[in-house]
Amino acid sequence: MYLNKLFERSTGRTLLLFQETKRVKGKNRTRTVERIGYLDELEKIYDDPIAHFKEEAKRRSDRRKLNVEVSLDEHHQFDAASREVKAPGLSLGMLPLSQIYHELEIGSFWDNRRRYTKARYNHNAIFQALVFGKILFPESQLSIWRSRLGLLSNMDFTDEDVRHALPFFEAHKTALQKHLHKKVCTLYGRDPSVLYRARVPNGRAGEEHHIQMGLLTDDNGLPIAYGLFGNDGSTLTRMMKEVDEQLEIQKVVHVSDKGMIDANDKAEILANKGGYILGAPLSKTDADAKAYIPDETGYKHPNASERMTANERQIVFREENGYHVIHTNVIGSEGDPSSPLFRLEKPATALDIIDMYRGLWRIEERFLGSNQEKESIEAHLLSRFVSLLILQILEVKTGKTIEFEKMVDDLRRLQVVEETDDVYLLLEPTNIIKAIGDAMDLDLVKVRYTARELKNLVAKTRKQGMVPDSARG
Repeated sequence: MYLNKLFERSTGRTLLLFQETKRVKGKNRTRTVERIGYLDELEKIYDDPIAHFKEEAKRRSDRRKLNVEVSLDEHHQFDAASREVKAPGLSLGMLPLSQIYHELEIGSFWDNRRRYTKARYNHNAIFQALVFGKILFPESQLSIWRSRLGLLSNMDFTDEDVRHALPFFEAHKTALQKHLHKKVCTLYGRDPSVLYRARVPNGRAGEEHHIQMGLLTDDNGLPIAYGLFGNDGSTLTRMMKEVDEQLEIQKVVHVSDKGMIDANDKAEILANKGGYILGAPLSKTDADAKAYIPDETGYKHPNASERMTANERQIVFREENGYHVIHTNVIGSEGDPSSPLFRLEKPATALDIIDMYRGLWRIEERFLGSNQEKESIEAHLLSRFVSLLILQILEVKTGKTIEFEKMVDDLRRLQVVEETDDVYLLLEPTNIIKAIGDAMDLDLVKVRYTARELKNLVAKTRKQGMVPDSARG
């Protein structure tokens, strides 16, 4: 294998390719192994792209010279230790993500709309790269761009194509959220009678562009819709009014840190007969509360059956970083039916309320990740939203038996590398990957795959259809 530089007269640009020449029936035959990209774009990423890809071509050629006997039916046997990845390869971790992506018919959604554009690039391919990249290559947008060729899909587009596609995605973001809401209701039996809205900050208070987010989720933790607003006085109701009307949302519980909700927001929630769960660490409460809360006298156990009439419940719980206080008007089916509080048709004990509030932290960590620039958030929020939805659905499909962070980490590490001309070696399989494969009916733990087997696996994930009953929440 070698690096070839092809000058295109039509564009005036130089295209880099991996090619190889073989002797076939007495004649030299040259074929393109991989289209790398245009030299001017690669120079923005690599100091010396020519030298870099020449070395990469040599490394791949050396690997192909290995003379090994392989068993294509062998599967991995797991032990406590796992092997480290020795070289970059192709991501097998994208296959479960791709299957859910196509179950939700996101590709069809974009294809039905991009046909009216004159773009020469594929909007769906770009969106897949953004969605899968947010999960598998989360370090930065540059990391996604560099690693996109490791996805088992057609990633033949330029960085300029990505920039042109972003406004297209933004123009259809509300329609996509509505489409996904309908698909999740159909596939996973979503109950839209009560939904939960988390209000989450991104950035640091006091910054000129302090961004906050409203994220609507169902009882299973699957996201439905989102909205962004800044520190310009936008209110909670106005922020999500358009989404609420389109999705016909009626009953909402607002979950937030207490400092993110002002008096006007709370008044609007109550005026619309909504529920709220507002929490704050002890350090942000008044002096009397700080003195009273650590004193264990006078508390009622969460499982106590004693009735109490109040306009608001106050619940205290302890984490490693100290005490937290929750203010809520939410009660459950075990509560008094005549109570003026917001009543759910399911249990809502003190422990249930605490778990709902903790869900806010999980949403913040999974959805927003690290702080980003305002422009980056606005441009890529939709793909991050879809990434979260896919991961939450994967969590449901596996019965919520796998720790979320370990599941994501194992998907990121799951790769195949080329061992011989037509055989790929699997790296980093784990019991978690086997459990994911079993839930998705995908064979993800073979020791080796042929190129044909990988192609068939990719094709299998793109078949659209109903999910099995076992995967429903």
